Amino acid sequence: MDLLKILQSQNRCLNQVIKRSTEFLNLSKQGDLSQLKKFEEYRKFSFKTIKMYDQKIKFFQKISENSKNDETTLFSIKKIKTARQNLIYSILKIDREIIKILQKEKESILEEISYEQKTNHFMRKFKSKWISEAGKKLDEKL
Repeated sequence: MDLLKILQSQNRCLNQVIKRSTEFLNLSKQGDLSQLKKFEEYRKFSFKTIKMYDQKIKFFQKISENSKNDETTLFSIKKIKTARQNLIYSILKIDREIIKILQKEKESILEEISYEQKTNHFMRKFKSKWISEAGKKLDEKL
């Protein structure tokens, strides 16, 4: 497998990450975060794969330094690397949007928890006061 094929394979992998990230982003915009765990697992696997490609690319670059490459090959490599940078930029852009949505959801959950805690605290105060007053009145009647 030569360097061009590895670079192309890596870009295909990055395209798949963009596709899956966009799908998850669209779901999360609709308020559906049920696929978050699967999305995280997919991303973890994908980035391990991309890291493997990076290692292969470094290996081939060391080999190709010693050999002569024609200008067409060098131009193709440059073109693929430019496309790779654009793909990475797209992934980062999508990730920022996903993070914003997740942060909003987190804030919403924290607000809900805070409200529930305040409500429970108020109810405990009310119940303890009501029970003690009702208990005194009941004792007086007996």
